[in-house]
Amino acid sequence: EELEFLKRQYNSVMKGGVVGVIIYGVRRVGKTRLVEEFIRDKPHIAINCAYIGSAKYFYIRMIRECEEIFELPNDWLKRKFNLLSLNIPEKEIFIEALKVPVSIAEQIEQNLVVFLDEIHVFLDKLANRIAKEERSSKRRALLDLLWALKSITEKGKVFWILSSSLGWEKLREIMQRRTK
Repeated sequence: EELEFLKRQYNSVMKGGVVGVIIYGVRRVGKTRLVEEFIRDKPHIAINCAYIGSAKYFYIRMIRECEEIFELPNDWLKRKFNLLSLNIPEKEIFIEALKVPVSIAEQIEQNLVVFLDEIHVFLDKLANRIAKEERSSKRRALLDLLWALKSITEKGKVFWILSSSLGWEKLREIMQRRTK
């Protein structure tokens, strides 16, 4: 039943519909296994975000995943890694990392699935880092991250699957307030 739901949502990407899903629930119920089964036969990038503590590391993981799975021109990879030599704020690196799969989908000319598992852990850590960097509140930083995530996920032929063992309902509620 859940697998069929994911297939229907994925197929709607081709029609300009849904751009992704949020899968959440208590720990150890099979969220990751369900998604792994779904993406098995599709071009995909899968990242466990639970152990990622910075936007820079997230960006590197995104590039490395793409490098392993897709044949990418060396000049493209070089340009992507050159970004890391610049002094760019965490939030901007996060945004650039999210743009990578959109760029890949254009290059391979087909839909791409991006699975970000346990994303709540990473967003929490990143919001703390950004709040310190920008001297703002963690809540403000989290809202900005969610807004960036929303705006990037609405572009390109990428089907986003965000997984969390936290109450995403609360995060979604916060995100919806921001967009009104």
